[in-house]
Order: sequence, then structure tokens, then C-alpha cells
Amino acid sequence: PGSAAERLQARALVAGAGAAVLCVVVLAIALRFPAAPPGAEPRGPLAVASRASGELLVLTEQALLVHARSGLARARLGAAEFGARAFMPPLLALGDGRLLIGGRLPEDDAPRLLRCTTVTRVCESYLTLDAESLPVAVAESFLGDALFVYSALGTLARYDSEGRLQAERALRASLDRPRLLYHQGLLLVPDPETPLLGVYRPDRENFGAQLDALFLASTDAPAANRLRDIAIVGDDRYALLADDAGKTTLLGFDVDWGAGSAVDTPTAPGTDAYLSVWRDRVLLADSASGIMQRIAPGALVEAAFNSSLLRDEREDWLRLTRQRQWLQSAGLTLPLFLALFAVAVALLHFAAALALHSGSAARTALLDPMPAGIAWTPAAPERKKSLRRARLLALALAVIPAAILVAGERFLDALCLAPALLGALYAASALHRGSGGHFGRRGDEVVLVDYDGRYFYGRFKSVLRGAGFLFAGQVALPLNPAGLGNFQGPDVDGIRVDNSAKGTIGRLWLLRHPWFTAVLAVLGGWLASVALLLLS
Repeated sequence: PGSAAERLQARALVAGAGAAVLCVVVLAIALRFPAAPPGAEPRGPLAVASRASGELLVLTEQALLVHARSGLARARLGAAEFGARAFMPPLLALGDGRLLIGGRLPEDDAPRLLRCTTVTRVCESYLTLDAESLPVAVAESFLGDALFVYSALGTLARYDSEGRLQAERALRASLDRPRLLYHQGLLLVPDPETPLLGVYRPDRENFGAQLDALFLASTDAPAANRLRDIAIVGDDRYALLADDAGKTTLLGFDVDWGAGSAVDTPTAPGTDAYLSVWRDRVLLADSASGIMQRIAPGALVEAAFNSSLLRDEREDWLRLTRQRQWLQSAGLTLPLFLALFAVAVALLHFAAALALHSGSAARTALLDPMPAGIAWTPAAPERKKSLRRARLLALALAVIPAAILVAGERFLDALCLAPALLGALYAASALHRGSGGHFGRRGDEVVLVDYDGRYFYGRFKSVLRGAGFLFAGQVALPLNPAGLGNFQGPDVDGIRVDNSAKGTIGRLWLLRHPWFTAVLAVLGGWLASVALLLLS
């Protein structure tokens, strides 16, 4: 027994060490493995711009989506094709056909303004941005010889075509997305805290000098006092204003920015809404959704523009997210499942080693001839019926949930219950096999015969009773719990009692009793099914 106990303890230590290693693996995966692709969910366009040809450009974090003048999808140009790691606002179509796009390069995490060519798919760094000043608004001069940049910190700057600073002026800092418009040789900058539209000089000598301030208001939205964005197309003027509660209203104005009236759109503008000009129309876009509402001349609301490329972009992001989440779940679930299995094995071996010290493991001599005068306990009449009920219960615990899932057309989830069903089938067979056995008594001596024909013959002091079982030598005999045993309850007076769960579990594991392996099969099957459900 001593050497056997030492072997069991060694196995328990090995299993415990394996469980500890697997737990470290689970912790490392939980801390390091990404659960979703980098960046936010591309629910809507980060920025929208229109070329002189009428092409519509929609910017997402990982791609530039190009649409024809009619709005049909033309091309998806990934950020990696331009040598960029990710895109970000702003987006501006320059007069020479190139694009100015906010982005990050692979070798440097600093945000930059990139000047890109869609024909050759090449981007060059035009300007390095201060991360604290993001986001920015950009506009190009009429002659293309200057670029105007307005940051969230309120700095209005003028750069030449090579990105060299020519002049700058400090304005009011913007808490929201800053906006800037170059129109008729003037710079229009919305004030972020008031419904005022500032008019500034763009020339190098008097750059940033304020010429005027237009008060934009309407009786349709008297509480709107924060100017968020503006757009000019033809003789129409548009402005997005918000009130103190954050409610945003789209207002249309005449050519002099007077007589503002609310534009009734099907969906109220959100807090991330902004305006962009496309041909002779204005797009009311929202980076938090995929809606781009078209507004025709005269503030006529048309059908929303739904970009198939933008929809595909979000679906690809969702697919990649599901894949990465599945990989993380698999990386967590499988090692955790194995760790739990290793912990269970370690505990069972440790309990079995302790059980060897509390009872003899030796077999008795061959009973030939059989001692006379043994009184055998009669058979239990309810055994067959009780076994049938127990087997049906074990199967129902797996079949009923699977049937419910199939009825709800969740076929993949139902298939995940296959391990639980296999465990229930094994348990049903093991219940019948482990119910056999006989108990006999002659004075202070007993004879125990288990389901497999192994026996013990000796005195009561060599037998232990605990948790509905009799243990002696290499025999574990159930005391007919719930009528499942092969014989009626015998007279067990005088037999030592050890009701400790650790001792009972250790002895049942050491002797591999079918009932105990049935319980392990059911638990293991359900654990595997739960793991598969998590992975699915």
C-alpha cells in the first residue's frame, strides 16, 4: 500500500503541476490575445469628400472607399495599399487630384497628414500633427498654393504646398470636431461655443484677422446655440447647431445666411453628424451610423445614400471580429478545460492515496469450498424499475435541452450537446453494470461480492461504510441507494463508519466503480458541451 500510495501521490503532483501550467497559459492568453480587430467598429464614414469630377470618397479606418459620380461602388483602397497603418479624419480632395488624409504610418505612431495619390497608391507625409490637437480640419486655397489647418486646440495655421508653416493665429479651442471652410477667398470658422460664424482673412500678411461674425439662428430651433458645422452649395447654406442638451438640428439658410429654417430629415442628426458637399447636393453623414442623407437644392430631402462598400466594410469587420473572438475563446476554453481535467485527476489520485491508508487493499484467499452457514441478503425487487428510471433521467438531461435547441432551429448549439449525450449513454450503461453484487453474513464475518465478481471475506472490523457504500479490500458494494442495488439493505451494525467525502471519492476512484465513472462521464460530457457552446 505504501508504494502504491506514493505512486498515486506522484501522479497527483504531476497532474497538479500540469494544471498550474495550463492556468498560466489561460492567464497569458486572457491578457495578451486580442479579442477584436484594432480600431472601432466601422459603423459609418469617418470623413466624406468629393472630387471635382463628382467622385465620392468615403473614409474608414482601414480603407478609402471610392464611388462613381452616380454613387455606384468603384473601388476599395486599403490603407495598407498606401503604406499606411490606419486612416483617420480629415479627408480633403486637393485641386491637383491628390488627397490629403489623416493617418498613421507603420514605422511611426505619430498622427500625420498624408498627401496621397490614388493612381500610384503612394502616400507621403505632409505634416506631423500634435496628438493633443486632434482632430483637425483642413481647407485648400483657390490657387492651390496654401493649405489651412484648424486644430481642436483652436490654432488656425497656413502652410505652403510643401508643408512649411507660413502663419498661424490662435482662436477659440473646439471641444467638438473642428470645421473650416474656404469660400470666395475667405476662411469661415464656426465658433464652437456660440451660433457665430467667424470670417477670417486667409492671406499671409494679415492671416487670421477677423473681418466679420455672422449670427446663425432660427425660430425653428431657438435653443440651438452651438455651431458645429457648415456647408455651402450653390445658393444654399446649411448649418448644424446643437443646444446645451446635445440635441442637434440641421438648419437651411439663404445666400446671406439669413432666414434660417429647420430641415426635416427622416432621422434626427446625431452628436457625430457632419456635413459634406457632393456635386450639387449636401450629405448629412454620421460617423456613428451608416446613414448619409442627401439634401438637394432648395433643402429638399432625398433618399439616403447607402454605400455598398461601407456595408461590406462593416460586415468584414464583424467577420474578423467573430474570428478573433472565436480564437480567443478557443485559446481560453481549451486550456481551461484541460486545467480543470488535470485538477480533477490530481484530486482523485490524492484522495485515492489517502484512502489506501484507511483500509486493506489485499485480496482474500480463494473461497473454495464456500464456508457453510452464510446468510445471503435477498435480492431487491425494485432494482430493474429503479435502474430504468435512472437511465431515463440521465438521458433526459441531455436529450431534452438538445430537443429544445433543435425546435428553436439552433442546430449548431444542439450539436454541441453531443458530448453530454455520449456521457449520459455511458452513465446509463454503467448504472446497470455497477448495480450487481451480493452481501452475506455469518456471525461477525461478512462476504462481499462486487459487480465484477471480486470478493472479500473477513470480519466486520475490516469493512468500512460510507456514503452508501461498503468498502473492503478491492471491493466496493453499494448499499442499494434508491433501489438501484442488487440486494435489500443488510444489517450493517458493527461495521466501521467513515462518511468523509474525500475518503469515499478516493476509494471509488481507486476501485474504478462504474457508478463513480458514470458521474465523471456525465460531468465531463457536460463540461465539454459547455466548452463547445462557448466556442460556437
